[in-house]
Amino acid sequence: MASYLVIHEVREYPKTQEEWLGLWESIWRKTSGATHWRGTFYSPEGNRLYCIWDADQVEDIESCFESTELDRIAPIQQVLVGAYFDVAAFGEQAV
Repeated sequence: MASYLVIHEVREYPKTQEEWLGLWESIWRKTSGATHWRGTFYSPEGNRLYCIWDADQVEDIESCFESTELDRIAPIQQVLVGAYFDVAAFGEQAV
């Protein structure tokens, strides 16, 4: 299994946060056993969503977006394969 950074160009914004969450839930519901969506970072400056996924192949991720509203308003612009380092594994550290 590989880790992927999936970059979306946001072309249109839902009117409410509830609409955003509904769109994201529709993607989440299409994930299958070996496809895991770790999280998303939104950059308003660049109108981009940066999503971290684990999957056997990029096509498994792309299939989660087929025929969805999110594919229209924030299509996949680029997919990078790499490694994901979860620093939460270090536990809480004193500041």
